[in-house]
Amino acid sequence: MQFHSPEGWLDCSRRILLVAAHPDDEVLSLGAHFRSLHPRLFHLTSGGSSSTAGQRLAKIRFLELDRALKIGRIPTRHRFSCGVADQQVIDFLPTIFSKLREVVERIKPSCLLSHPYEGGHPDHDAAALVCNLVASSFNAMPIFEFPSYHNGTPFAQTASWKTASFLEPTSEQISIRLTGKQQKLKKRMLAAFQSQAAVLKLFPVSVEKFRPAPAYNFLEPPHRGHLLYDAFGWDTYPAWRRRACAAMSSIGIDSAESMQRLKSI
Repeated sequence: MQFHSPEGWLDCSRRILLVAAHPDDEVLSLGAHFRSLHPRLFHLTSGGSSSTAGQRLAKIRFLELDRALKIGRIPTRHRFSCGVADQQVIDFLPTIFSKLREVVERIKPSCLLSHPYEGGHPDHDAAALVCNLVASSFNAMPIFEFPSYHNGTPFAQTASWKTASFLEPTSEQISIRLTGKQQKLKKRMLAAFQSQAAVLKLFPVSVEKFRPAPAYNFLEPPHRGHLLYDAFGWDTYPAWRRRACAAMSSIGIDSAESMQRLKSI
């Protein structure tokens, strides 16, 4: 499935299943079009860590998400959640893989929309991986991506956030300029996430960008230099890779063969 214009993208994204790593990722990616596309949402994490403080934050983020999605008119029946703790998606990949496959079988979406594999956050990279694995099990279901964030200075001593743009732009990227009404709606939804206000202000609300997911090799780092999550001490790529291979083995997938198959799609 390809698209060459905003209209083409909007047409092929009917009955889309948006796979978001954290609460607020769904609004950042597609929020301006919630009321027209009525997407189904699949959240991987609760947005909080497994600590006591993290669990309190998860409850806050759930309430924030509920408020935002009510503004976007996304009914409860269109939401699915795994509730994994922040930064632990890769450790629960087999469970997430099974649940996502089950949801895909049940609702039969036209395509998946999720994060790119860019080393910005370990949960973003795990989301990209699980979407690729599930899509390949459904005869290469189309996957589209929205930009998240990555290290804008991977060879510098300190990392810098680069938001709302893809690490390696492609000619197939579509940028949709939002109308004033759409921007106002998106701002209202983002304002519901008070606990994340400092981060969300780094993202523009004037445009939404999408592209077909490129062929990734998840057994190689997303880029040379420092990954953003590595620089911030959230995870390291070698550790993430080991856990990804263990997860695929648990699912019954040979990681090397799987990567070769994904690259050929």
